[in-house]
Amino acid sequence: MEMVAFAWCLIVSISCLTSVIAKDNVHFDKWLDEHGISADSVNYETWKANLEYVEMHNRGGHSFTVTMNKFAHLTPKDLIKEVNIVRHQHTGDHVVDQAPPESVDWRTKGVVTPVRNQGEIGSSQAYSAADAISSYIAINGGKLVEGSVDEITDCCHYHPCTGRFVENAFKCVHDIGGLCAEKEYQRDVTCACHNGTCTPFGTVKGSHMVQKDSEQDLQTAVVKQPVQVYVDAGHRSFQLYQSGVYYEPNCTTTRLDHSMLVVGYGKASTGEEYWIVKNSWGVDWGMHGYVQMAKNKNNNCGIASQADYPY
Repeated sequence: MEMVAFAWCLIVSISCLTSVIAKDNVHFDKWLDEHGISADSVNYETWKANLEYVEMHNRGGHSFTVTMNKFAHLTPKDLIKEVNIVRHQHTGDHVVDQAPPESVDWRTKGVVTPVRNQGEIGSSQAYSAADAISSYIAINGGKLVEGSVDEITDCCHYHPCTGRFVENAFKCVHDIGGLCAEKEYQRDVTCACHNGTCTPFGTVKGSHMVQKDSEQDLQTAVVKQPVQVYVDAGHRSFQLYQSGVYYEPNCTTTRLDHSMLVVGYGKASTGEEYWIVKNSWGVDWGMHGYVQMAKNKNNNCGIASQADYPY
């Protein structure tokens, strides 16, 4: 009788396991189709680990949700390829204003360019710098023009084409005479600087640095215009972020490996404060390309560790 019972339990266990595997395979096939990714290019074990993480996280009562997005077959190390963020030269003085408004969203003013997708290009810095310049020019009376990432990559980097080790992009744009529109800059296979092939739509003088680690100072700056920030984005929670106020207790304030643009701040209905941050991973990541980063949570992920903006 005991042997019969054991055999029955074993059969049930195998049946349940088979059902789970079949369910995962259906989910995997659906995910491949949805994102147009070939199974041959995917490490299934990594994908499965991310699936388990998503399911566990979303049951955990966190302030944000994660999802099996287009990066679900990657590890954070695969995704975040940038290293050695260069500290910018401090040019100009940052003037602190009083009594900032409760919320700011520069998108509602029509001075923020659409979200772009950096794809395999290694420099989010070029995207955040170009977008910051575009917003600055629009706020100060110019037209909103999508600035050329290629021009910044070619003319303002130690290693053109790779997008790595960016200099102070704002000072560089001043030095080369301004920034051209994305659609007008002519790039070739050498990635040499060809800023003479187009007419700049505007220029800047340099950059103001936000006081290191001060979210209050960052808020003061964001009231004036969108601000370029550097964060620790090397976490599965960020890679798979879907919506809500992002807070990662394992973040550091010093290992800064990704650059984005803060375009505002606000407060959720739950009372949680957040920064409105524009990423360069396409509109199919996060909240239509944006992430709400926790605000006034001890500089979580280093959002105020190294922030600057053009003038």
